[in-house]
Amino acid sequence: MESGRFEVKDINGLFIRAISCALHGKRIESELIDDAASKELFRISKYHDVSALLSLAFAKPDDRWTSARFEAIRRTILFDEERSKILRFFEENQIWYCPLKGIILKDYYPEFGIREMGDNDILVDDTKADVIRRFMLDNGYSDHPLKSSNHDEYQKKPIYNFEIHKTLFIAGNEFYDYYKDIKKKLIKDSDNEFGFHFSKEDFYIHLIAHIHRHLSENGSGIRNLIDLYLYLSKEQGLDHDYIEHELNLLGLSDEEKLMRTLAFKLFSQTDAELILNETESALLDIMLYSGVYGNDKYRALIGIGKLKEDDGKNYKIRYLYKRIFMPEDILKGHFPFFYKHVWARPFLAVFRVTRALLFKTKHVVKELKTVWKIKKEI
Repeated sequence: MESGRFEVKDINGLFIRAISCALHGKRIESELIDDAASKELFRISKYHDVSALLSLAFAKPDDRWTSARFEAIRRTILFDEERSKILRFFEENQIWYCPLKGIILKDYYPEFGIREMGDNDILVDDTKADVIRRFMLDNGYSDHPLKSSNHDEYQKKPIYNFEIHKTLFIAGNEFYDYYKDIKKKLIKDSDNEFGFHFSKEDFYIHLIAHIHRHLSENGSGIRNLIDLYLYLSKEQGLDHDYIEHELNLLGLSDEEKLMRTLAFKLFSQTDAELILNETESALLDIMLYSGVYGNDKYRALIGIGKLKEDDGKNYKIRYLYKRIFMPEDILKGHFPFFYKHVWARPFLAVFRVTRALLFKTKHVVKELKTVWKIKKEI
């Protein structure tokens, strides 16, 4: 997308307009939506996990939009009930905890259940990880066989996925040191014994750091901008001096300003002409094409771009090598067992390659195609 005016007749412009209407309780003009446009709009909204939100923009949503909305509400109810059981266990066993991200942000959306979530994230006392694991397994959950150093992932049918965080960022991440003692900054809940929460300012700072991590690794979708916009729109009296100070410590001040400015340009009005500068347009392009959790194309572009900037020689081969044989800092964070036991690392490489070929063939093909064409794009 080039800098300049943002055309609503373009499908991405229509997508942004529909989001803005949904956020402000308005309806998108029926003359802008024919069957083809509605079909494409639905595809894009599913790609970004905002179809339930966009259903609010239609005066008479068809079955696709209505089903997406009811499914999001159903998932929210199920997750809320299941999360209550887990938090009750934490209370009974004197395990401190802090719900994160979407669990909090969902309440900023216009209606109950409209923010779609694939998982629930909860920060806990890392010394109780084994106790929590036994409880989750006893209650029908399966865990990931190769554990990350900063969270344990538990899944159970039909929809449940809980990430139990021991730290907010993995060892080796640029924000690890800042967040490794975050418990000291958390505030005690008033309505329970062991629950904690962020201050309004620290919650926002963590949101920015989280978005940055996705952007720097494999892209980040438009829903993060919606989260940012709604949070800032509804939270009054934030200590902006404190936020600015902490963002400067993290090196995120300029990036936050860019994201905030773009979010308010996109979503604060429903019918004004949008004019974006080149930097804003570039960020919006990344977010529109990344999907909700990023994608393999941007992972390759970002990874190879960094290698080419450091040393222009053999950057494609070095990228593929790093994707199979992880650097020490990434290995330490994502696969601590293999970090500690060098003898086992070949087995991890074989496992990851085999898993990718068997279960993620499309992703592998897409990433390899991107690597092959990379010279034309960076």
